[in-house]
Amino acid sequence: MRRLLPHATVRAYADDIAVVLPDLLGGLRRLQHFFIELEFIAGLGVNAANAVVIPLGDSSHFEVKRRIAESCPGWAGLPIRGAATYLGFVLGPDRGTSSWTGPFAKVTKRAALWSSAPLGLQLTAAAYSTYILSTCLFVAQLQLVP
Repeated sequence: MRRLLPHATVRAYADDIAVVLPDLLGGLRRLQHFFIELEFIAGLGVNAANAVVIPLGDSSHFEVKRRIAESCPGWAGLPIRGAATYLGFVLGPDRGTSSWTGPFAKVTKRAALWSSAPLGLQLTAAAYSTYILSTCLFVAQLQLVP
């Protein structure tokens, strides 16, 4: 994929792939052909239910959808969004602070459980440091704390 799209940024982890394309339409055509071949050779294809296009330029979502339909008819149904989740992070220009919603909910739920347990100051501090910091620092790698 890197040889096919030398100017793209490609990140892959297990079966999740994120690609940033400087030339969206040209890159999508190449990606479409790449995945058609991959599916033929290895039986691995794009899960259209999880695929998302996030435009990073000034074009409207409607315009991007129209241009994709013209140049890559096989991918005309891909949703166009301002943000999407990749490996637990919400990415894209419309992400806001939404990456924090899940971790804050987990931390709040766990803290409510601990508040009723007689752990004492030392164990409570250790529990918070271990669980809450690791949960929040995962997201803090890419997003500022709101």
